[in-house]
Amino acid sequence: MIVDRLEGRILPYSARLELLSAAAGFGIGRFHANLMIAAVQHQLGDGQARSHVPGPGARWHLAAAVLLIQSVILFAAWILIVR
Repeated sequence: MIVDRLEGRILPYSARLELLSAAAGFGIGRFHANLMIAAVQHQLGDGQARSHVPGPGARWHLAAAVLLIQSVILFAAWILIVR
């Protein structure tokens, strides 16, 4: 909803008011709605395409990174215990 109302990287005040009203209808407070608006504007602020959606491979990269970090932690713990 936010991306559809942006004009370039700018959200007109009238569109912001509409989004805040819609958020209230979903039970989202004004503060959190403004945070969501700011997050979307920030994400699109560097010229990314509006339709940018992470590919399915992005999840595997995250899972591999988490697995690698956990492995390093376990290895370090093992080293400390063996000593």
